[in-house]
Amino acid sequence: MSVFVSGMIVGAPTGSAAAAGPDLRVDIAADRLPISEDIYGMNFASEEMAADLRLPVQRWGGNHTTRYNFRYDNTDRASDWYFENIDEPGPAPSTLPDGSTTDRAHEQNVRTGTKTLLSVPLLGWGAKGRDEACGFSVDVTTTGLTLSWPAVAGAADYTVERDGTATGRTAGTTLSVTGLTADTACTSTVRANNAAGDPSPPSRALSVRTKRDDSQPGTGCDAVVRVVDKWPGAFRLDLTVRNTGTEPGTAWTATLTLAAGMSVGQTWNGQATTTGTKVTVKNAPWNDPLIPTATATAGMSVNGDPAGWNPTPTCSLS
Repeated sequence: MSVFVSGMIVGAPTGSAAAAGPDLRVDIAADRLPISEDIYGMNFASEEMAADLRLPVQRWGGNHTTRYNFRYDNTDRASDWYFENIDEPGPAPSTLPDGSTTDRAHEQNVRTGTKTLLSVPLLGWGAKGRDEACGFSVDVTTTGLTLSWPAVAGAADYTVERDGTATGRTAGTTLSVTGLTADTACTSTVRANNAAGDPSPPSRALSVRTKRDDSQPGTGCDAVVRVVDKWPGAFRLDLTVRNTGTEPGTAWTATLTLAAGMSVGQTWNGQATTTGTKVTVKNAPWNDPLIPTATATAGMSVNGDPAGWNPTPTCSLS
C-alpha cells in the first residue's frame, strides 16, 4: 500500500538490512579490576543513613563551602546579587573553632567508619565574622555614596577604590565618597592593608548608580547609537533615546553625523531627514511621549562601512 502526502508518494520501506555489529563476549575467567568503593559516597548524609548504608566515603563540600570559615563556622553566601555571613547551626558557638560543622562532620564519619572528603576553602572570600553582615554594602545619594564592610582580622586600615582608582583610605569600616554626578554609574572595591601597608586583593566589585537629582525639575535626554548588524556595503543601527529628566517629554529629536560615503536607506520607529552628512530623527507617532527614565529606539539601515565610525549623537525633548 502507498500513501499520498503533500505531493510525495510514501510506500513500504525498502532499506537494506543493518550491517553486522561487533562480536561482544564476556570472559568470566579473565582478570577483573575491582570498582572502587569510593564512587558510592554521598554528600551531607545523616549519621543514620551513613550507618544503614555502610557508607564508604562522605563528602563535606559544594558551592557555598568554598567560602566557609572554620574559625567562625559560617559561610559567605546568599544569592547571585549579594553575599551575607550565614552561621551554621552549631551547638556551642562560644567554643569555636572547636565543635565547628567540619569537626562534627568528621567525628560522625569516624563513628560510622566512613572516610572524609573535605572541601578546603582557598578563595580568600570567606566570612570574616559571625555578625550576619553583608560582605559589602552602600548607601547612595545624588552626589555621593557611603560604603561599609566587615572588619578584617589583622588589617591596619582600608583603601577604597572607585572605577579602579583609589579614592580614600580609612582605619574604620565606613567611608563616604563625595563629588559624584547625579544619575551616574560607578564601581567600587575595598582593599585591606596590613601594618606594613601591603594591600590585600580587592573585594568583590560593587556597581551602583547615583540617584537622580529630583530637586532640579526639567527635561533632559541622552542618545546612544549601536551597530546591530552589517553586511557587504551596508549595516543596521539602533538609535536609543532616554529621558534623563524629571518630567515627561511629549516629543523627542536626535541627530547624528554620518561618515563620508554613508547614506540612509530605511528608517523605522522614527522619521529621518538628511542634510549633507547630518541625520535628524524624530519620534514616530507611537513611541512618544517619554516619561522619566523611559527609552525609545529607532532603527535605520545605512549604506556604507561602519568600521572606524564612532558617532556622538545628541538629542532633545519637548
